[in-house]
Amino acid sequence: PGWTWSNIMDELTGGDRVRRRMHLGPAQGRLRAWIYEHGQVLSEEPVDTGGWDMDFLIGEADFNRLSARSTSHETLAAGGT
Repeated sequence: PGWTWSNIMDELTGGDRVRRRMHLGPAQGRLRAWIYEHGQVLSEEPVDTGGWDMDFLIGEADFNRLSARSTSHETLAAGGT
């Protein structure tokens, strides 16, 4: 069997990925791109007022970097695994 994105992420992160939910405002497009680059986006829904609600898997170290990049830390929330 071939490699899946999930297998590759587990290999790269040591399997320490956690599920996160986050709301991004319309001006946070770069942060959204960063999440796509460093995480595994499970779902994304546009919000009527602009921006996105995202559900994604990400390694703890990358989540810490994401938290440092985010200007609205209150939007960061841990989800179930």
